[in-house]
Amino acid sequence: MRKFTKVLSVILCLALLSDFAVFPVFAEELPQDEYSVEEDAVLTGAEAEDVAEAVDKTEDVQLPEEDCFEEFTEANADDAELPEEAQTDETDPEEMPEMQEDDAFDPELLGDGENLTYRPYPDASYELKYHILEDKTISIDGYVGNAEGRLILPNTIKRRKVTMIGNRAFASCSGFTGDLIIPNNVTEISDNAFLNCSGFKGKLTIGKNVETIWERAFYNCSSFRGDLIIPDSVTEIRGEAFYNCSGFDGTLTIGKNVELISGHAFMNCNGFRGDLIIPDSVKEIRDDAFNNCSGF
Repeated sequence: MRKFTKVLSVILCLALLSDFAVFPVFAEELPQDEYSVEEDAVLTGAEAEDVAEAVDKTEDVQLPEEDCFEEFTEANADDAELPEEAQTDETDPEEMPEMQEDDAFDPELLGDGENLTYRPYPDASYELKYHILEDKTISIDGYVGNAEGRLILPNTIKRRKVTMIGNRAFASCSGFTGDLIIPNNVTEISDNAFLNCSGFKGKLTIGKNVETIWERAFYNCSSFRGDLIIPDSVTEIRGEAFYNCSGFDGTLTIGKNVELISGHAFMNCNGFRGDLIIPDSVKEIRDDAFNNCSGF
């Protein structure tokens, strides 16, 4: 019976979509009341022959490209439910945020911007303390652990720019040695940031985006060697910024955009050699800015 019903459905579709005349002929031979047959009914011999004849006549019919079966195979298939394991995620990979291994429980991504630490390299004896500023950049505030070896200041921490070295962040950290590099993303070196850090015995490199070197930022960092270059990005060198940095034994270059050199800024820096050139941008040099700089 199910086969008969399916065959009848095929004939109806064909009659609607083409000029084929099977349905009118077949409808005359089968009374209206016989279109619906009980599920358990059995076709008589004559009925079976009629159905077989009708099927034979449809074998060579060319179906249109858009036929009724297309409706099932495409439309109905879209509505079919896939097993749970076969469901696919249609999220565009390009829209997914780039995640790193340590991002899963990263407090800064959860909005907690205080009391954070960062180890600058795997075997470092210290971790840097930092917090997130209002502009979503980072201020390095100090360290925990042992002040030993080279101090590495990162340009970014977990994809956020380090823009500030905080007040007294490394004051009296005489255990750090070697060179000191201020990263290029830093714009401010705060008051007393490296006060009394006499252990540095290499070169001081100041990043190219630093704008202000605040009071006593490198006060009594007496063991730096080589040249000191104040980059063009700097506009102010505040009071006692390099007071008693007597270890510099090269030249002092002051950037062409510096406007203010405050009192005692380079006092007792007696190891500088060569010429001292004050750029045209400087508007004010305050008291004793270069007092006892006898090496020029």
